[in-house]
Amino acid sequence: MCLRETARRAGVSATAAYRHFTSKEDLLASVAAEGFRELAAAMETGTAGSDPLGGVGLAYFDFALQKPGLFRLMFGPILVERAKYPELNGAVSEVFGLLQRVAVSDDEWPREDDAAGRAAWGLAMACAQ
Repeated sequence: MCLRETARRAGVSATAAYRHFTSKEDLLASVAAEGFRELAAAMETGTAGSDPLGGVGLAYFDFALQKPGLFRLMFGPILVERAKYPELNGAVSEVFGLLQRVAVSDDEWPREDDAAGRAAWGLAMACAQ
């Protein structure tokens, strides 16, 4: 689907869509960034219980089950050039930072070699596939 078709389905003119987004990929990157912000908020809520890492994991899976299309966009191959979208990279970093904070105890934070944070992120990415 092109940006014109996306605009039509959203009920706005194609020119309105092009005022905000330069391409369909730009629009999708913005949607994915919002998805990562929503995921971070859900995961943050999951840290409140007695098992913060478990709560974060449950929030992650719940998000994936409730919003499968958005989840596929966020973690799938559609946005192959993510590095060119700073907003998206920032939102991804927010989720990774939350995982780092939860996976590493306060007496270990910060660490140069953050194996626990990377392991948590790797698990999240593997489950996304």
